Amino acid sequence: MWVTSSAQLLALMCGVIFLLLTTWLLLIATAAAIAWSYGFSLVGILLSVTLMTFASAAVLLYLVGITLKNMNFTRTLDAIIPTEEE
Repeated sequence: MWVTSSAQLLALMCGVIFLLLTTWLLLIATAAAIAWSYGFSLVGILLSVTLMTFASAAVLLYLVGITLKNMNFTRTLDAIIPTEEE
C-alpha cells in the first residue's frame, strides 16, 4: 500500500513542480512583454531575464548546500547499522 501512496505522491509532486515551472516562465514572459511595451530593447530584456534566472538558480544552489550541511544522518545510520560499541 505504501508503494501506491508513494507513487501517487511522486506524481502529484511532479505535477506541482511542472506548474511552478510554468508559472515562473509565464512571470518572466509577462515581465518581458511589459518591458517591451515600455520600449526596452529585446537584447536588454533577454539579458536581464537571463541574469535574473541565473541569480535565482545560484541562490537555490546555495540553499541546497546549506541544507545538505545541516542534514545529519548519523542517527539514521546508527539505527540501520549499529556500531560495535552498542
